[in-house]
Amino acid sequence: MNTKPNGKSRFRDLDALHSLPIPAMQRAAERFPRRASGISRRLWRSARGFHVILALALIGSSCLAAEPSLSFQSSGEAVPLTPVDSQRLIQEIEAVVKSANFNTLNHPGGFLASDFRPVEEIKKDSFLHVHYGAPTKFATVGGDLIATDIWIDIRHVEPNNPHGGLLPGPTTLVNAEGTTSLGKESGVLLIALGLDPAIFGRLPPLMQKSLEGRSEMLEAYRRRRQ
Repeated sequence: MNTKPNGKSRFRDLDALHSLPIPAMQRAAERFPRRASGISRRLWRSARGFHVILALALIGSSCLAAEPSLSFQSSGEAVPLTPVDSQRLIQEIEAVVKSANFNTLNHPGGFLASDFRPVEEIKKDSFLHVHYGAPTKFATVGGDLIATDIWIDIRHVEPNNPHGGLLPGPTTLVNAEGTTSLGKESGVLLIALGLDPAIFGRLPPLMQKSLEGRSEMLEAYRRRRQ
């Protein structure tokens, strides 16, 4: 997995700005003899401006690198997504995360070990994965959580399996301290995510059938929101 600069990189960029030889150049300008030509002074101002522009460009590139990225895998195969689709799906996934009523960090007694697969196991199968360049805070219904990664498991299971398979999920957040899994996310938001045309065709057949049967529920929800 490609790594991206974390939040500390922005501070390193700011340090780089302060370390540029601008103050020294300013002192040099103050010592210019009065007889110094106007051309020399213009050259000095141009050089100073170049260093400032360079430093700001470094900071700007760091901010762009911190934008979240999305990857989608189906049955072990990476599925390409357009930038527009990725941006929309990231927003849908973040809405799902914020809707979670419970999580294993704040409500550890409400889950079974079988409810969630380890991330290493999810990586071998099917998933939606959002990666952030810096730790990101999510205000969920069940409490605030910090994550650098969101993993939405997409399981291939039988209809009688109570732990997923009919809708996208479960969802697991990852940060430097470990993992936190979510529970009781909004069913309507999970349906909307699964029916998104960018991913629907690559979901397990059982999940597709389940989502199609709930499309009217989603439409009714959207009409109420208008």
